[in-house]
Amino acid sequence: MKSLYINKIDFNKMMLAVAVLGLAACKPSIDTITPDKGTADFSRYIAVGDSYTAGFADGGLYLEGQRNSIPEMLAAQMRNVGGGGICQSVFY
Repeated sequence: MKSLYINKIDFNKMMLAVAVLGLAACKPSIDTITPDKGTADFSRYIAVGDSYTAGFADGGLYLEGQRNSIPEMLAAQMRNVGGGGICQSVFY
């Protein structure tokens, strides 16, 4: 009776072939989504909060931290759909 023995090199070649064929079979279709504000009115946006809202980072409050704050990120998304231009934040 013949033994069905697969050596390590042949097994690695088979796995490589399966991986290449598997990746070649994938053809992703990416649908781009166009942002739309719908019926929402984004002409004014006020953020109320604490140091996280202010963009407090690295032990201090500075311009780059404020540009990366959550209210500024939200305002940027609102500007993408035609909302207001400036983020106004109130801190307590």
